[in-house]
Amino acid sequence: MNNSLLKWKSLATKLSSSARYVSVATPSVVAVALLSSWFAFHQVQQVLDDTSKTVAARNDIAATQAATVKKMPLTAAGYEEARRLVGEGNPGVVVSLNKDKSALTVSVSDPALMPEWLYLISTMQAYQPGLMWQAETICLKKCEGGEAAFAELKAYTQQVVIQ
Repeated sequence: MNNSLLKWKSLATKLSSSARYVSVATPSVVAVALLSSWFAFHQVQQVLDDTSKTVAARNDIAATQAATVKKMPLTAAGYEEARRLVGEGNPGVVVSLNKDKSALTVSVSDPALMPEWLYLISTMQAYQPGLMWQAETICLKKCEGGEAAFAELKAYTQQVVIQ
């Protein structure tokens, strides 16, 4: 009996000494956890504040500076130069200027030449950097002038103007 009482006494002593460390450690752990949570909250709050300031600054810039795209048509001399260069490289395709010299007309009378016509139409954007080509009229098969394929292409340059 004495032996069992000694075991219980030893166990009680160990538990009380362990509890003393737990009672000292618990407030420290809680304090560190609270401090860490507070620090994390303030970091997140700082990131959110910075993000909202950046968005507000972008909106202010956008409101004060309106951007417009200005299209400038190609001149008659520019169309003539394009007609000459494009026509030389594609002998099976008829390349000419329209009546008022404000567009190129590209046509073929033989349906067998439609792949060449389509290739020319597709590659006009690469003719001159910065020059945009737009098809105003496209006709396939039974065109008004009797052509197998016809297109009227207008060119312009673009400039972004910030006010």
